[in-house]
Amino acid sequence: MYSNTEKGKISEDLCCNYLSSRGYEILERNYRTQKGEIDIIALKDDNLSFIEVKTLPKEWDLSDIRYKINNLKKNKIKYTAVDFIQKNNKKNFTSISFDVFVVQGSDYIFFDGVF
Repeated sequence: MYSNTEKGKISEDLCCNYLSSRGYEILERNYRTQKGEIDIIALKDDNLSFIEVKTLPKEWDLSDIRYKINNLKKNKIKYTAVDFIQKNNKKNFTSISFDVFVVQGSDYIFFDGVF
């Protein structure tokens, strides 16, 4: 049985593989500041994606993801994204998105532009 940390890393690896196969460049993993943490930051074309990775138990419905990412978590991600953008102003992007990658057993889904 895997620990929550191990499950998280496996889910993040799956997400990175998914994104890479679709043309995303992975810029950062587990980007941390005093304000919060972002699991994955990736760039595709001119869009900078800030991605939260969640692993859900099999018995949860995917729609339950809204309960896992509350307003406090969203704000932490947004403040951390601002920090990343300010420190990395040389990157070429014209838009940003806040996305969620959900893993549930062997299934996964990418929600683009969730918040």
